[in-house]
Amino acid sequence: MTTIIWHFSNPVSGGGFYWRDSVSLPAVRYIIPGGEAHNAYKEILRTIGDWAKSLEGAYGTLAPVIFRPYYEFDGGWF
Repeated sequence: MTTIIWHFSNPVSGGGFYWRDSVSLPAVRYIIPGGEAHNAYKEILRTIGDWAKSLEGAYGTLAPVIFRPYYEFDGGWF
């Protein structure tokens, strides 16, 4: 089984993967339904879904993967 770990950058502010108090915004309130970045976040997820549907196994079947987009997202040890 393949595991895909993605250190997902904050989709609503600069600062990349790491939280920076002077730059980063608390993304959840912006990406949930009704938030100003909800449609942009859905597009990111749609792109990931399209990519996942392109992964093929040995006989042209879809390849199973464990997708972990928020792996260690709040770790302070990086």
